[in-house]
Amino acid sequence: MRHLKEVRETYWQHFKFAAFVSRNLFVAAGAAIIHAIFPFLLETTASNKINEVHIMLKTRNEEPEPLDEDKELFI
Repeated sequence: MRHLKEVRETYWQHFKFAAFVSRNLFVAAGAAIIHAIFPFLLETTASNKINEVHIMLKTRNEEPEPLDEDKELFI
């Protein structure tokens, strides 16, 4: 499948990620509905969740930065 090759994921990796994104958007939608009814509750929850999803989507397939061999790794 072309899309899976484009995002460099297996079917199950893609399924897991898509399900995770869906869950987060569902939580954001629920928070937005509650906020619509009670504006004093969950004032930033929906937008924060959507921003998290945006960052995850934007950065999920970025190449990791190469390690600087001169720096020590602390584990």
